[in-house]
Amino acid sequence: MLDDGRVLVAGGFTGIANNNFIVPFPLNTIEVYDPDVEMWSTIELAEDVASIHSMVKLSDGRALLVGLRANEGAGQLVEGAAYILDPETDVLTPAPMPPVTPRPDNMVVLDDGRVLMVGTDVDALEAGDTPHLNQAFVFDPGTNTWSQAASPDQQSLFQWFFSLPQGRIIAIGVSLEGWSDNTQQASIWMYDPLSDTWSAVNGVDPYYIPTNAIPLLDGRLLVLGQMSERASMSGSFDQEGNPIHVELIDGRQLYGKRVAEVFSDSKVFDPATDTWTSINGMEGVRSSSTLTLLPDGRVLLAGGEDPTASDYQLYSTTELFD
Repeated sequence: MLDDGRVLVAGGFTGIANNNFIVPFPLNTIEVYDPDVEMWSTIELAEDVASIHSMVKLSDGRALLVGLRANEGAGQLVEGAAYILDPETDVLTPAPMPPVTPRPDNMVVLDDGRVLMVGTDVDALEAGDTPHLNQAFVFDPGTNTWSQAASPDQQSLFQWFFSLPQGRIIAIGVSLEGWSDNTQQASIWMYDPLSDTWSAVNGVDPYYIPTNAIPLLDGRLLVLGQMSERASMSGSFDQEGNPIHVELIDGRQLYGKRVAEVFSDSKVFDPATDTWTSINGMEGVRSSSTLTLLPDGRVLLAGGEDPTASDYQLYSTTELFD
C-alpha cells in the first residue's frame, strides 16, 4: 500500500499448463492499482529479464523492491535485482544489492527507517553450503547502502516478519533442518536492532508448523499452524518412525502402526510477556489462506487448502476469529 492509497504489485509467477502440470514462469512486470478509478497501470522493468520481488514501503513513501532475476525463458533465478520506486513519478531507479545474492524471504522497516532483510544465500544454496544459508542485511535509505547484520543461528525459511514494541522484530517460519525428509519444525526468532542480536522465541511445540500470521489491534500476533503426528504420539520409535514392538507374556510380539495425523493449532503470541496461548476451534488445517484484520479487531480467515488431503482439497468457507 502506497501513501497515496494505490497498491503496488510486483514480480510473481504465471502458470502455464503443460500436460496437466503447472509450469511457473517469473513475471517481469510491476503493476499499480488505483482504487479511485478502479484501474491498473503497468511499469515495465528496464531489463529484459524476469524478476521475483520482496517489497517494503520506506519511511519517506518510496518502495524498495529486492529480488532475483532469471535468464529469459530459462526460469532459473540467477542474480540479484533491486529497485526503488518513486510513487510521485512512478519511476524505477536501480538500487544496490547486498554483498551476496540472497533470495529475499521478507523485509521489514525498523523504527529508525532502515530496512532489515533476511534471505537465503543463493550461491551457498547451489553449492550445498548449508552453514551459511541465512544471511541478514540492513539497508539505509539515507546513504543508499547495505551493511551486514547478525544472522539467526538456526537455518530457516522465514515467511513473516512483524515489528513489535520497543523496536524488536519477530521472524516466523520453519527450520531448514529436516526439510528433505519432511520433518520441518517451527523456527521463531526475535531480532533486536539496537544490539544486532537474535534470540530464539520458545514456547511452541517443536513440531508446530506455522501456516499464516497477522498482527492484532492490541499488539499481539495471531499465528495459524498445524501439529504433526510426531507431536501427537508418545512412546519409542525406530529409525523409520514406527513404534517399537512390545513382547507379550505368551511370547508373541505386538506391533503398532503409525497413522498420519495433522491437526490445526492456532496460537496468539503476546510480546508484552513473550508467551503463547493456544486458540482452538478452527475448521481443520488451512494453508495458503488469507488473513484480514477487520476494523472491529476481528480477523477474517478465507479460502486456502487442506494439506492433509491427498489432493490438497480447497476450502470454500471463511472463518472469523474474535
